[in-house]
Amino acid sequence: MSPLLHAWFFAQNGIHDRYTAWDIPPDGLAAFMRAFRETPEYPTALGVLPCGSANDFVLTANGRNKNGEAAQIFDKILNNKTRPVDVILDMDGGAFINIANLGLDARIVVNAEPLRKSFGQNAYLAAAAKSIAQHKNVRLTVTADGHVISGDFTLAAVCNGQYYGGGMRIAPSAKLDDGLITVVLVEALARPKLMLLFPSIIFQKHTRLKEVRTLTCRELALQWEGEQQLCLDGNLYPRSGQARFKIIAGAMRVY
Repeated sequence: MSPLLHAWFFAQNGIHDRYTAWDIPPDGLAAFMRAFRETPEYPTALGVLPCGSANDFVLTANGRNKNGEAAQIFDKILNNKTRPVDVILDMDGGAFINIANLGLDARIVVNAEPLRKSFGQNAYLAAAAKSIAQHKNVRLTVTADGHVISGDFTLAAVCNGQYYGGGMRIAPSAKLDDGLITVVLVEALARPKLMLLFPSIIFQKHTRLKEVRTLTCRELALQWEGEQQLCLDGNLYPRSGQARFKIIAGAMRVY
């Protein structure tokens, strides 16, 4: 059985049988969220072991604890210590618990895929230079709880968690349990300034840039022309025209 099929089988049966589902990234989290989207009434608890791309979710859920992340999670599982977290629904059929994005950062994910074996978690940064050279800003109409913003954007990040891309804290104010979507919009940047964007995110200075806008909402729609790569918790989905999101407060329990 392939790793992806095994992850799907495990997540699906974990939800249907009301067991704890254990996620070992990268495939398990995506499979679990697909199963959750189909059967959200089943209150399965999710334990995410920090073994890959889902480290970004763990950073928000449990903080930085490099020496004891897995031990900390196992202790919570053994003692049945869970907490409720929000889930963001992709209204076209998906769901995620960390971050969705499109624009430059989604292009980086595309270019990072063939680099993962060589660079591991640093593949995202290794792919940044190539992606910046290829980048074209995206004309978006953003509707957040009825408030409309239109313009050209370098990237849009739809956040429940704070971190993506192997530890970059794109949304410092996001919380997993506040019942809100945190949206980070980076207005159109010229290529020279793009080279400074990701270092500023790494050092958590990007929110000071005048082109960076953060807002919160409960329902969100992004509209664009043509096809874009939409990235949900690190997994890519080609999408034409629009993406719509809605947050469900306290929809899942995690260790």
